[in-house]
Amino acid sequence: MTSPHQESGPAPVWEPDPAETEKSVLAAFTRWAEREHGIDLPDYDALWQWAAC
Repeated sequence: MTSPHQESGPAPVWEPDPAETEKSVLAAFTRWAEREHGIDLPDYDALWQWAAC
C-alpha cells in the first residue's frame, strides 16, 4: 500500500510494520474485494477509487 502522505509534507512520525498491516481488517477486506469482484487492488489508492465509485 502507498503512504497517504504527500511528497512535500512532513515525514510520518510512525509507520506500522508491513507484516502487521497484512493482519489488519483493511487488508482482509481488500483481499475479499479482490476475490469477490475479480479485481486487482494493489494499494490503498486503488481500493479507495474502487470503493468510492
